[in-house]
Amino acid sequence: MLIVEFINIKNYVLAIELIDSKSKATAAVVGKECGNHGNITYEFFVENTKFKHTSNKCEVSCENVKNGDLLAISYIANDPTLSDCGNLEGKANSTLISFFICIIFTLLFILFGYYSYKSEANKNS
Repeated sequence: MLIVEFINIKNYVLAIELIDSKSKATAAVVGKECGNHGNITYEFFVENTKFKHTSNKCEVSCENVKNGDLLAISYIANDPTLSDCGNLEGKANSTLISFFICIIFTLLFILFGYYSYKSEANKNS
């Protein structure tokens, strides 16, 4: 469980980078896969170059969005392939909170295991 959260922390770092970059664009929806975690695919342009990204973090509902609908997105200025739509502050906060909750449960699991081992060792002494 903790390993998954360490992998998930990259989402936190990306969200912070997107917030800090302050680069914004308007993207057009070009596809959706509501059965696949509500993924929405969008395209946007930066300096006449088209970029395409898929996200399930957009604030619009996958069921209600249509091709051609416009989304506000954030991207990293020096690497526009890294972009996202939706509430980035909320995404960063929820990732960080789940990371700390996972750490707490992992520590509790370790403590429980340690005390169970000590209790069993005392019974056998």
